[in-house]
Amino acid sequence: MEKTAQSEAAGISAWELGGVIWIAIAAFVSLYGPQPLLPGIRDAFGVSSQDASLLLTLALAPLGLAPLFYGALLGAASLHTLLRAAILCCVFSLIPPLFTDSFVVLLTARTVQGLCIPAIALCLMSHLAASVHPDFIQRAMSLYATGTMVGAYGGRIAAGCVGALWGWRAAFGLFAALMCLALFPALCLKGEKRPRFTPVDFGAVRDVLKAPGLLPLLLVGPACIFAHASVLNFLPFRMRTLDPSVSDAGIGLIYLTGLICAGAGVCSKILLRRLGSEEKVVRTGIFFFLGFTPLLLTGSLWTLGAAALGMGFGFALMYTTMPGLVNQRSPGGKNVTNSVYLTFYYCGSALGSWLLILLYSQWGPKTYAATLLAIFGLALTLLRKGRRRYC
Repeated sequence: MEKTAQSEAAGISAWELGGVIWIAIAAFVSLYGPQPLLPGIRDAFGVSSQDASLLLTLALAPLGLAPLFYGALLGAASLHTLLRAAILCCVFSLIPPLFTDSFVVLLTARTVQGLCIPAIALCLMSHLAASVHPDFIQRAMSLYATGTMVGAYGGRIAAGCVGALWGWRAAFGLFAALMCLALFPALCLKGEKRPRFTPVDFGAVRDVLKAPGLLPLLLVGPACIFAHASVLNFLPFRMRTLDPSVSDAGIGLIYLTGLICAGAGVCSKILLRRLGSEEKVVRTGIFFFLGFTPLLLTGSLWTLGAAALGMGFGFALMYTTMPGLVNQRSPGGKNVTNSVYLTFYYCGSALGSWLLILLYSQWGPKTYAATLLAIFGLALTLLRKGRRRYC
């Protein structure tokens, strides 16, 4: 009885919220799941490591466009119609990898899938914003964000296990099955609201970028994810180089460090209370990046796992703290500021997952690690520059 009253007060039932979270998990499993399979896909198609990394880059790139441009889709169709169409399109994009012997077809399918995921995420967040009572929206969004992290890291682990048992194509079959199952809660969502679409105000974007000291802060997160996204692609290839017998399941398990670090958001709040400012928390995260990057050069899989854990903790501190810091310092509207930040952030993620792997493939791990250190050093400089402009 008490749960029913809470659901009515929240404006959304527990089953409906669970359905939204399930769709988010399935979508992010299919988006990030192929990562531990990259060495096997590389060998199966006879392509280079950087070419195999395009499977992540092309799927992630549309996420960079979504904050500024995908809102227009909501003006063209009702929210739930768009959600169901995007899920169905994602299912169809997962079918060619089950049969194709062409790497170009595989890249095309991943690109189509990447175009669908931002539309799914936008619809889910818009549904929560329209359905959940304002007093419960923060909790609902936190649960949604947790679902995306569980999907992103749990999908990597599951894909690695499935790939080890039945091959990488079976993992894509798993992704397709999960997205098919996501259709059922999508069909059960209540209402057919068409959210009001506000076109992008590029004048407001320009004002945000011109705000004193804000641009360096806006670039801290993208610089960190540019490097860290490449590390998540680097790990499978490095592990297979150190131990050619390591299975896809073994590669997938290293992403368990990401699930462990997902709880670091709690630690960031504790650190914020102890350190006294968001800048110090972000700086601590960057120091974790700098301190653990050299471990990527060691010849031990265990040490590589320690590096992934330490850098994952640094990423979690940056990821949970930077949006609040940017919004705090921005003179513009939060929607515009968040859109600009997320555009920079996901573009950095997409580019880093390919460009730095190209560097690793051409010049080896030492040059790669040195470049990471330089990028994290740049992020630290940008943070200091942004702080001084506000002092």
